Amino acid sequence: SQVSGLARQLDESLRSQVEQVRQAADEAAAARVAEAAAVAAEEAAASRRAIEAKVEAAERLRREHEEEARAVQEAAARAACDAREAIEAMREVLEEHRRAASTQHAFDELQRPRGAGGSRLGGLEEDDEPTVPLRQVEQLVDS
Repeated sequence: SQVSGLARQLDESLRSQVEQVRQAADEAAAARVAEAAAVAAEEAAASRRAIEAKVEAAERLRREHEEEARAVQEAAARAACDAREAIEAMREVLEEHRRAASTQHAFDELQRPRGAGGSRLGGLEEDDEPTVPLRQVEQLVDS
């Protein structure tokens, strides 16, 4: 009977120790899981911050590119306007040269002797057809 009482006590003591070991193991496992979860949360937060930094950098680059594109478009528009103005100025100069050449030609034609007798009669003999268009003569007179 004493032996069976000791055996029961030993059995209860062993069960109690086994239970304590299980609890300690469960607590240790829970601590490892909690630690792993904390590390994973920290890594996730660091990853999120890195992604946010990349998004901010991409947004900054997008804004810079938009500003550069806008500046290029404005410069292109100014250049096109300058080119149009230069072309218009060149047209005006060419028109002036054309008018001057036409006027000079008309003047030269009026000064050239006509006919066999070399009479000038304003550049025309009575039977000659005019070689200078009337419009050019009028422009010469008007200027």
